[in-house]
Amino acid sequence: MIKTFEILTWSKEGARAGRFVFPSKERTTPCYFMTCDFGGGASDLYRIITYINLFEQSNIPTLFNYYYLTVGGTFKTEKWTSQLENCGDMVDFIKFIRKCFFDEGFVRENLQFRETNWNPIIMLDSGSGNFLRDEIEKARREEEVVAAFEKMIPDYIKFAFKHDFNIEIAMDFARKYTYRKGETRDEIYRRLSAHFSKDKESNMCLVRSTLENVKKLGRNKETMIYVPLRGETPDQFREYLRMILKLEEKIGEKFDGFAIAGLADYRTKSNEIWEIPSDAKRRVKAGLIIGKAAKAIRQELLKIRDQRPIHGLGIGDVFNIIPLVAAGVDSFDCHSPWRRATDGAKESIDFVFDRNAKGISFSKYLIPAVDSKGDVIKDNKKDVLRYVQLHKVSDDVVCDCYVCRKYSLKEIKKFYSNGGEDYLFARILLYAHAVFQHDYMCKSVFRMIKDGEALKQLIEEFSDNELKRDLLKVYSHIFQETSGKKITNFFASA
Repeated sequence: MIKTFEILTWSKEGARAGRFVFPSKERTTPCYFMTCDFGGGASDLYRIITYINLFEQSNIPTLFNYYYLTVGGTFKTEKWTSQLENCGDMVDFIKFIRKCFFDEGFVRENLQFRETNWNPIIMLDSGSGNFLRDEIEKARREEEVVAAFEKMIPDYIKFAFKHDFNIEIAMDFARKYTYRKGETRDEIYRRLSAHFSKDKESNMCLVRSTLENVKKLGRNKETMIYVPLRGETPDQFREYLRMILKLEEKIGEKFDGFAIAGLADYRTKSNEIWEIPSDAKRRVKAGLIIGKAAKAIRQELLKIRDQRPIHGLGIGDVFNIIPLVAAGVDSFDCHSPWRRATDGAKESIDFVFDRNAKGISFSKYLIPAVDSKGDVIKDNKKDVLRYVQLHKVSDDVVCDCYVCRKYSLKEIKKFYSNGGEDYLFARILLYAHAVFQHDYMCKSVFRMIKDGEALKQLIEEFSDNELKRDLLKVYSHIFQETSGKKITNFFASA
């Protein structure tokens, strides 16, 4: 197995401080992977490439989507994604595309081109929800869909190896939970996608095929392969993990880590089967669901002293970071920062300085909880770790992230109001600001684990009483007995 991940220390809750080490790249964990779905057409996301130097100092780990980089490229980007075959790794490709964007004018007026030192750890997700939609449209039959996915697997693995992705999420059957192409109106799609996302046998076919192909192709020194874990309850996650462990032993090949899948659409999960209070608010419900699933998986691995890393797919909302890490998760991603930054309708540019404007959707600003050093910001006492519509954000919000040090909120609003490329730039600044907050939260949590402190202490420091109350509710339900006893040290055996 590729040894590119190590555990540095554990906390009594089971939180892990670790480290990824790849050639020329290193990152402590827990860590957040920002999404960069280059090739996807929604909301001009590809413009991040122009301004990727916003992230070069922090080199925040980044996730790309195989579907968008290959068959799913839109009219806006497909002429560039086709050039990937001529480049080495994704870092070289992004640097090449960035120069193309400057040459074609996809940039703010008078902004001069300079080379970037951006070189993060890079993850590749399959984008299987999009592949599943496409294959159901073509095949319309269960067995043909399974065969089509198995046929994709060798090319998917070779793609990750060729372009030196550091982590690849193995192919599985994932159901989409955002619908942009009218999928919900297709009865066959609804039926088959629901079936595949829950069917263990179909997914295990893909797990087996992945292991067999990795064994046949041999390992790439830079690429870790994570297997997605699926389930509707904690017990189902445990059962699915056991099936994978048995299959690894049978084939004689192991995955390098695990990925929690299928929980991003937590709204569809029943409170009853997850033993969640019926009056739980949305973010409390989400935190409880992901925490219980993660805890179940980590406990099962610890029974056999297996310390492989766990990644949370699509569930790394900034509120969920503490529950995820305390449950034993090492890394995670989430698309919320981009979705919230691009919520705004074009007409909102005329009203961004009007705090009383109503009936218009605005891009949103994340109220930060910690600063760039990982210390709690005491001055922010309301709506902390929530996304607030830009026109309602007070100019006295305290933040020292890279974006907010360079641009005041007034300047960001002014860019937003200008329209055109300035408007796109403002939304990217809002996205980058939110990404930095995720990164700073991870660094704060890492420091507490290294110092031997319980994560509950971090929660207690927050000045926003509502945030504190919600996080403590999640924390106590997952890690404490209802009688108020001390946290169960189920990680002691590790």
